Amino acid sequence: MTVVGVVSDIRDVTVAQGVEPHLYLPLGQGPQRRMSLVVRAAGEATAAAGAIREAIRGVDPAIPPFDVQSMEQNLGASLFQERFTNLLLSGFGLVSLLLAAAGIYGVMSLEVSSRLKELAIRVALGARPREVFALILRRGTNLAVTGLAAGFFGALALTRLLKNLLFEVTPNDPATYSTVIVLLVAVALLACALPARRATRVDPIASLRQE
Repeated sequence: MTVVGVVSDIRDVTVAQGVEPHLYLPLGQGPQRRMSLVVRAAGEATAAAGAIREAIRGVDPAIPPFDVQSMEQNLGASLFQERFTNLLLSGFGLVSLLLAAAGIYGVMSLEVSSRLKELAIRVALGARPREVFALILRRGTNLAVTGLAAGFFGALALTRLLKNLLFEVTPNDPATYSTVIVLLVAVALLACALPARRATRVDPIASLRQE
């Protein structure tokens, strides 16, 4: 047997499967009952399907071409399970993010309500709105940072369970962690900013009379 050349590594089953040794043989040396024909076409791939069928019939009318699809469709079918799982996990992550934002907002709103007398006294003694805003925002940020730290270490411990769902991305990818942390901090700050803004509008006289 004559070796013609060496080609790059491929994953011919799924992207999650590791690279395995492959050997390409001429059709005469390794006949197959079913074969796949890969064609590079200019322009829209689906538009070339008719021409491909006609070319096959021109070679041998007895060969029935079937399951003609573009490479994007082929890859989409092979990655359906991975994409569905990622979509499901992304949905759970979005719901968790919204619940966390609602929780932070609720906690900070309750704290502002419970500290109305203190805030009224601060304003009466000369505290400026931006100082009151920073006070509430700092309290909410401390809670968010504590939660982020716990979530970060928890994610490091659990990412090994998701290793099989990743392709060419490490479980502890720094870019992914950085993006998620920035997103969570932004959401936490927004959830804290609304109660903090309400705190700056405290009327000291009305609040003290109410107390």
